[in-house]
Amino acid sequence: MDRVARTQSDRTVPDTSWLGEFAILTVICLLALNSGLYNLFPPMGWVDPGLYIFNFQNLVQNIADYGANYHSTRVPFIFLGWLSYRLFEPVLAQQVLVNLCYLIGLGSLLCVARASIPRQSLRLVFVLALALSPVWIRCFAEGYVDGLASAFALLGIAAALSRRPGGSEAVRGLTAGAAAGFAVATHPVPGIFASAAIFMIFLTGATGWRRLSIAMLGAFCGGLVSLVLLGLVSFWLGGPFLFLLPGAEAGTRMFSAPGSSFALPISVWLPEAPRAVLVPLTLAVVLAAIMLRRAIGPDRRIDGLLPISCIALGILALGEFHQRGVLQFRFYASYLLMIFIPLCASLIGIGRDASARRDLALAAALALVLIPVWRWDAAVRFDLVWALLLGGCLLALIAFALRRARLGLLAAVSALSLSAATDGELARTLTVDNPAKPQLQAQFAARIRNAVVAAGVSDRRIVTWFNRESAERATSSRAVSSYGLYFAGTVYKFSLFDGATASMGWDLTSLGFEMPKLEGAFYRQIAALAKRPAAAVLLCVTEAECREGALRVSLEPSLIVSERLATRIEIPDLPIIHLIIIEMASRPKAGATPG
Repeated sequence: MDRVARTQSDRTVPDTSWLGEFAILTVICLLALNSGLYNLFPPMGWVDPGLYIFNFQNLVQNIADYGANYHSTRVPFIFLGWLSYRLFEPVLAQQVLVNLCYLIGLGSLLCVARASIPRQSLRLVFVLALALSPVWIRCFAEGYVDGLASAFALLGIAAALSRRPGGSEAVRGLTAGAAAGFAVATHPVPGIFASAAIFMIFLTGATGWRRLSIAMLGAFCGGLVSLVLLGLVSFWLGGPFLFLLPGAEAGTRMFSAPGSSFALPISVWLPEAPRAVLVPLTLAVVLAAIMLRRAIGPDRRIDGLLPISCIALGILALGEFHQRGVLQFRFYASYLLMIFIPLCASLIGIGRDASARRDLALAAALALVLIPVWRWDAAVRFDLVWALLLGGCLLALIAFALRRARLGLLAAVSALSLSAATDGELARTLTVDNPAKPQLQAQFAARIRNAVVAAGVSDRRIVTWFNRESAERATSSRAVSSYGLYFAGTVYKFSLFDGATASMGWDLTSLGFEMPKLEGAFYRQIAALAKRPAAAVLLCVTEAECREGALRVSLEPSLIVSERLATRIEIPDLPIIHLIIIEMASRPKAGATPG
């Protein structure tokens, strides 16, 4: 039996066309992605995606005005976004960016599958099952870097795990190292995990010191070349050549803090967060892979991935113990897919139930669970949901351990689909039975930009001002939702105005969030007028509110103020929003501004 298992696992992936398989998958997945079933815009009120858009549109000037920071130095993501926004109008550009990043993710899934799954039909079913899952799609559709970073990390791991006969260790090393370098440049967490995994895979799978040295040297050179290339791209775009330093500083501040101010106690958020099913599901595939590691990889490459995966899960548990809030936020928890996907592919690759007819039956079954056209209402019993989810994880563990690959995949994908149907955050990815229309936020931001151009102040530094409380109250509807962010014991309601003005810099460019009350932010922006003139965009739910804010600015003795535009923005499903643009300059020989 052991000889049969060893022979089966030694089979290499057939030399079929990668481009042919990718073309088939691209047609199917892009049609599904753009079918209207999925929301391809950031949720209402989320500011981080908008801060990336802020840099897509005017990176050079932003860095000149505010310096390089975390959001302006995610170079692979910034470059793709900059390219999309240069070629298309903002709303379409965001959709194009999502599609571009999603295609890179699709390619990474195919590379992982080709490294482990010999049967072409089962390989394509595996990729489709994950690529069409709302859990995977949301990694790309929300406007964050996590999807793209995970895609690069998976590409590196796939290159290290590849077992093609006669394959060059130098090529494998260069490819894996370059992908890891791109992952680090996009987000350090998946990049560091991929780098450690690649190192251990090469170390445990080496058949001799010479091949090990070639692979390691190739990985080092690939990573170095990719980082140098990205540094040159960053410099060309107007950023620093050493673009990793601002991100490293932000990470140092996060880890040096005694605890995250954003983190809720796990007992508060976990019971109603089925998205955390990725934790037991990942643990299930890790345990199954440990039990079958000899059958999976007689060359012992899998022995390198498993300890790194266990260490990562341990760090995750330690982070939750110290209330870092890692699992609380879906975009951090999604990095578990870097463990789940390659191990799941390896387990499917050694399945005993090989049959084209069974592959077709599996595809039909997955089609039923991949499209959750039903939604449980808010009165759902989450204890029942968690019982079903944990039951699915247990079934996946048993099926994989018995080498029933199709049943294991079906159980895993069913658990992910159930979490998408019952979790409030994941459900935002779907348009089915979901009245929220996040594209309205993108349309609103684009209309503000058009107004800035019409006012003739697009060459000025743009600052924004609005009253968050009145904006949240006026724009709450079925189509427009707000986002509640917990911070240091207080829940802040971020509205449509927050999400839209984030694409103009948000707190970096804000006069405050309590218009017409003057805050410290107002005087900080006034002080910056000495460097560059500015134009203020006042957003209000009533014209009187905007007039009061404009009057308050005009009464500031240190300023010369002139109104450039007064208009209103009318978009279906949104209330009428009033906008006034005023130009501001420092008054010559003015006295010192208030502190």
